[in-house]
Amino acid sequence: MSSDGETISQLMRAHWNGIWKFVYTTTKNREVANDLTQEVFIQAYKSLDQFRRESSVKTWLFRIARNKCTDYLRSWAFRKVTPFSMIPHLESPSVEEIAIKSLEHAAAVDALMTLTVKHREVVVLHIQEDLTFREIGEIVGASSGTVKMRYRRAIEALRTELEKEMFTGGY
Repeated sequence: MSSDGETISQLMRAHWNGIWKFVYTTTKNREVANDLTQEVFIQAYKSLDQFRRESSVKTWLFRIARNKCTDYLRSWAFRKVTPFSMIPHLESPSVEEIAIKSLEHAAAVDALMTLTVKHREVVVLHIQEDLTFREIGEIVGASSGTVKMRYRRAIEALRTELEKEMFTGGY
């Protein structure tokens, strides 16, 4: 790679979709996911010279994404957003939302979205991004044991939610 511009372009091609899905499942908002994903790669570009290679580039990017999501969820913009913008059925589905739903059964996606952010991010990073519990721990700032516990609890909550859906036909 001969320049930072080429480097960031390669990173975007390789990791954009995974970062976007992670941000979307964290924020539950398509437009915010688009904006924050762009911010992740802008931050990565600005920080390329500071990347210490102590972890993989993928782990580094997901750490930036998690920090951006955390900042957003703590922000005034998130807390003051009108509730109608958060209701998915009032918005027309995007290509990204259709892609996510085609990857997972709609009930599984709905169940995933009922999890807390801490549990949801572990599931997404482990299952969709194929990261190890150690790598996830680096991203979320927790030990691999804590990540494993969150993952087990998330899977149990998903199982319960999906069983409820299966037996009741809805939430």
